[in-house]
Amino acid sequence: MSLQAPRLILALLVTSTLTACEPTAGQEPSEQQDAALDMATGDSTVDATAVDAAPADCVPNRAAYEETFKEVLETHCVDCHGEPLQFGAVYPLNSFEKLLEPTSGGRPIDLVVSAVQQGLMPPGGQTPLGTDTRQALVNWASCGEAGAVPTDPVNPGGAFDANRPVLMAPDTPPEGTDFFDLLAGGFQVSPDDDDRYECFYFEAPITEERFIRRIETIQDDTRVLHHVILLPGATGEPGTHSSCDDDNPLSLVYGWAPGQGALHFDEGGIRLSPGQRYTLQIHYNNKAGHDDVQDNSGVRIFHGIPEGPEVSMLTFGPLGFNIPANSTKTVEGWCRMPTTTTLLYSFPHMHEVGIGFAAEREARTQPSDGDNAPVSIVELDGWDFGSQYIYDTPVVLEAGDIVRTSCTFQNMADRRVRFGPNTADEMCFNFAYVSPPPPVTFCNQNERPIPYVYTPGDCAAPGSDEVSAPPIFTPFFEGEAPRLEGGDAPEGRWVLSGAELYLPSLALGGFTLDTEQSRVTALGTAAFEEGVFYFDAMTEIHAVANGVSFDSTRPISFHGPVEFSSEDPGALSVSASCGELPAEEGIRFGYEDMSLLIVAPSSLGPIDLELLLKFERQAL
Repeated sequence: MSLQAPRLILALLVTSTLTACEPTAGQEPSEQQDAALDMATGDSTVDATAVDAAPADCVPNRAAYEETFKEVLETHCVDCHGEPLQFGAVYPLNSFEKLLEPTSGGRPIDLVVSAVQQGLMPPGGQTPLGTDTRQALVNWASCGEAGAVPTDPVNPGGAFDANRPVLMAPDTPPEGTDFFDLLAGGFQVSPDDDDRYECFYFEAPITEERFIRRIETIQDDTRVLHHVILLPGATGEPGTHSSCDDDNPLSLVYGWAPGQGALHFDEGGIRLSPGQRYTLQIHYNNKAGHDDVQDNSGVRIFHGIPEGPEVSMLTFGPLGFNIPANSTKTVEGWCRMPTTTTLLYSFPHMHEVGIGFAAEREARTQPSDGDNAPVSIVELDGWDFGSQYIYDTPVVLEAGDIVRTSCTFQNMADRRVRFGPNTADEMCFNFAYVSPPPPVTFCNQNERPIPYVYTPGDCAAPGSDEVSAPPIFTPFFEGEAPRLEGGDAPEGRWVLSGAELYLPSLALGGFTLDTEQSRVTALGTAAFEEGVFYFDAMTEIHAVANGVSFDSTRPISFHGPVEFSSEDPGALSVSASCGELPAEEGIRFGYEDMSLLIVAPSSLGPIDLELLLKFERQAL
C-alpha cells in the first residue's frame, strides 16, 4: 500500500452510520430505502402492488387485537408510532381506532400489512418480528386476504443474529463525575427538512485533563430526531453549525439511534483535554412537516479525574475493494497488533449491500492442528444498515496477534459497488474501543501478515523445511544502504539473522514516518550450492505515519546459476530458473565477519527502498 494512503483516509466521509433505512443527504435512495421511508411515514407513493392488498373494507377482528396484536404493536411499533409521534413517524398505531383512521397514504392498518410483509418494518434499531409473528400479524390485519408472508429477505429490517451482546449501560452515571452538555441550541427544522444533516461545533468546557466516563443522548424534539453522532475534532468554529459537508472522518466517539443506549465505562475512560473540539452531527427527519420545531437535542458527557485504564478508538478494516455487479463477495483485512491491548467494545460498520460481518483474533504464531485457533471478536449473521450497534466484546489482543476483519456483500445491482464514503459505496470497518491506547488509530493491510514460523517458498533450497529461521525485527533507517563489496562466501546454508531497511527520507509527501513504531519483520534462508544461489525470504514492512499504520508483505523466493562480476565484486548476477529477482538491476552481496550480507531493492508504493539482510551460516 502506498504511503499516500493517509490522504485518502483523511478525506473519507463516514456518513449515516446509524440511519434507519434512509439515504445519505445528497444521495439518491435505493428502491429498498425509498420503500422503507414510505412505509415509515405513510407517504402516498407506497407501492400497493408490492403485496396482495387487503380488501378496502377490511376491519380486523377487535377481540384478537385486544388479546394478541395490541401487545405486538406496543412492543414493536408504538415507541415511534405512539402519541406523541416520535422519530419521524407520521401516523399512530396505539389504538384500534387509529389503525383504521385514514391518512394521506391510506389506512395505517393497510400500511402495516405492506411494510411487515416486505420485511421493512420494524425499522433498523428495533426488536425484529419473528416469522411466525409476522405471518399472524399480516393475516389478522388483512382479514386473512393477504396470503402467506414470503421467506425473510436477506436484509430484513433489524433481523440479524450476533454472537456478542449489545452493550447495555447502567441507568446511572459513575459516582464522582461532572458533566456538560453539547446541544443543538434550539435549531429550527423546516417543514421541508425530511432528510437534514446538521453539524454543531464545540470546544470542551474544561480546564484540566479529564476522562470521559459516560455519554448519553439528550432527546428533545423526538418528533423529528433521527440519529446523533459525536465526532472527534471540528472543521467549524465553536458555537457555529453547518450542513456537515466536511464533517465525516474515519473515526467517531459515540453514536445513537432509537433503541441505542449510553456509552459507559465502569473504569477509566476516553481522555478529554482542554481545548479539545467535537462535532455533534444530528440527522433530522421532518417528513410529517411540523412547522414548530426548535430542537435542543444533543449529548451529555460525564467526565471524571483521569484515573484507571485509558480508552481510545482503533479502527480495523480493508480499503480499496470493490464488489462486481450481480455478485456476492467477501473482502478481508488484517492488522498485526503493534502492542498489547484489550478490545472492550466493537462497532461494526457497512453500508447497504452488506450481508455479514466477522472480526476475529489469530494468535501471533501460525495456527496448526487446532492450536492457536482463531477467537471470534464479533460475528453478525445478516446485516441491516439501520441496525448498527455497539457490542460488548472483551478480547485481549497481544502484541503480534493478527486481527482479521471480513465483510460479505451481496450486490444485486447492475453496477459495480466500490469502497468509498457515500451510502451508495461500501465500507467494512470495526470501530473498536480499546485499552490501553495503541500507538495507531487505524490498522490494516489487505494481505495476510506473514507468520512468525518460517515456511519455505517454492524456490527455497532443498531441505529448508528442516531449518529453524526465527523472525527478525528491525526499524527503518534514513539514507542509503552500505555498499557491499563482495567476498569469498563459502558454499552452505544460511539463515536470516538481521535486517535493515533504508529509504531516502523519513518525510514523505507531508507525512513523517514514526521510526519508533515503523519496523520490518523478516525471516528466511539463503544457500550457495554447486554454483546455484538460493534466496528465500518473507518480509513485512510496517510503516506508521501520522498515527495510521500501513503494511506491505514482500515474498522473495528464487534460485538459479550465479555469476560474480570481476569489475564489480559486490554485483551478484543470478539467472533465475525459479522465481523472479526483486528488481531488474539484481542484488548485491558481501561476505564479512562470517556473515553473508545481501542488499535487495524493494518498494512501498512509489517509494524506493533497500533491504539489507544479514545471514548466519548454519551447518548442513
